[in-house]
Amino acid sequence: MLKKYLSKYPLWFTVIWCLTALTVLLNLLFWRNVLIILFSVIVLYVANGFRAWNSDRKLSLVSFVLT
Repeated sequence: MLKKYLSKYPLWFTVIWCLTALTVLLNLLFWRNVLIILFSVIVLYVANGFRAWNSDRKLSLVSFVLT
């Protein structure tokens, strides 16, 4: 199952997704700063745009516009 997931998504995107999820979770638990959550989600949207650029341009453009 892990091999199927890693072949579907690049490793760099998986690492960014995990770091974003960890950042959001830690900020929700300890209530540090909402701007940190906002910045991490923006980084995730940009990474998603770069990931989807070759396969799905519409999704990529939506990600960039939302950023």
